[in-house]
Amino acid sequence: MPKFYHPSNHANPNINGALEAFEALTIATVNVFSVSMMAGGGFLWAFDIATLDDMKRKVRVNLGVNADRTDQDAEEEIEEWFATVLARKEFKALRGEKGIKTRAEKEQEERGAKEQEEKKPKS
Repeated sequence: MPKFYHPSNHANPNINGALEAFEALTIATVNVFSVSMMAGGGFLWAFDIATLDDMKRKVRVNLGVNADRTDQDAEEEIEEWFATVLARKEFKALRGEKGIKTRAEKEQEERGAKEQEEKKPKS
């Protein structure tokens, strides 16, 4: 059959399905990313947020936190909290190494000893 009578809409009938799927996934990913960027820009424009400081101020006002507070104050507060948490953990590890027990642990041991004495038959 002459080439004149062959269909012209199948220029290359060899199709790689995995490559087609990968290309579709990348195009869909780019579309989702671009729509999310547009939505984010629209959100920032609608709420009149031009800088990161504007966003921090608006979030702090909506949460009822002092809006004049600086990042340095927040960092100092977080550092104090971490110091107390780490001190407790270090002290707990130190107590375990040295065999030091807290008041609650001592009371629990005493209760356990009393219960065992009560369970022993008296002769």
